[in-house]
Amino acid sequence: MDPPPFLSLPESSPSQVKRTLEAHLQEVNKRIETVATLGGTLLEQQQQIEARIKELREGGDQIGPELKKKLVELEKEYNEVGRESARAVLINKIMAGNGGNSGNTSPYGAGNVRLIYSP
Repeated sequence: MDPPPFLSLPESSPSQVKRTLEAHLQEVNKRIETVATLGGTLLEQQQQIEARIKELREGGDQIGPELKKKLVELEKEYNEVGRESARAVLINKIMAGNGGNSGNTSPYGAGNVRLIYSP
């Protein structure tokens, strides 16, 4: 059973409540900053993926060395952003008291995907 919230305890002084609220606000601001940064990274990645899809459509059956290089880099970035996303979710769940159980049962972990290229 969870203890009663600190803010609702009758013995909490106004200064204690104010400090607690300020700490909560600071933590929320950190979470917002983390999510905003991650959101920007995901939008950038979305544009890169769309550009590679367009290149693949335009290239027909050919994947040239330059496109292959771009695809390899995109795969690395995709996996890294997946790990960052998983970390951010895990941290937020731990901070929210969920213990970090994100429900991900994948044996590969969140965000670890292998793109396969065949010429």
